[in-house]
Amino acid sequence: MRILFDTDVLVAAFITDGFCTSLLHFTAKHHDLISSVELVEEFEEKLASKFDFSSSEIEAARLTLKPILQLVEPVGFPSQISRD
Repeated sequence: MRILFDTDVLVAAFITDGFCTSLLHFTAKHHDLISSVELVEEFEEKLASKFDFSSSEIEAARLTLKPILQLVEPVGFPSQISRD
């Protein structure tokens, strides 16, 4: 199964050692964790702006996520979508 976490889940996994941390570890072991360059950039920006992470702490977070995240390119919706 491919799973995408919102940036808030990723941030929570790095600022506390709680449910989101356990969820991240479990998902990385049992599923394919996907994200996009844009979401990773948002994650890093939130760590810096909201939680005062230093550039070295952000780099450590990036290195932690790198081997477990598969980066994908988001695909847009077709221009015409019919209503149900």
